[in-house]
Amino acid sequence: MIRELIVDSAKVIDARRNEQLDALEEGGGPASISQIVDILIYPAVNLAAPGETDTYNRFLRMLTMSHRTLFNDALGDRWNSGYQRCLKHLRVLMPSESRTIQNQRFIFLEAYLGGVLSAREARLDDKSRAHSTWNDKSTLAHFAATVTCMLEME
Repeated sequence: MIRELIVDSAKVIDARRNEQLDALEEGGGPASISQIVDILIYPAVNLAAPGETDTYNRFLRMLTMSHRTLFNDALGDRWNSGYQRCLKHLRVLMPSESRTIQNQRFIFLEAYLGGVLSAREARLDDKSRAHSTWNDKSTLAHFAATVTCMLEME
């Protein structure tokens, strides 16, 4: 059951990412780190069907902290190809050619993406009060800009 929950949304995210990467590559891109960051972020939000609550990023965050092997086994090499393609593009686009530095940044990237997207889901699900930051359409763009800055550092 847990594997099915992992894979169901992973398929959607992976398809969205691959579709966006295909379009970008057909146009001669990517030309910037920010294009790839957008592909990492936006396909992973608004996953729930109409009338349902987004929970996947929170679920994933908790699962990967305690059962990383289960998560990796469920995805295998099949349902994260878009993410892997993004990392390949980032390796070319990042100013630091040091594999060690790139790998460190990718570890930070994964933690940052998971933490912020799961926090966003939780706040948007909280109906006890308004969450103006998370409801603001510019918040994800600002988040993407901060991710881009981290990856563009020398």
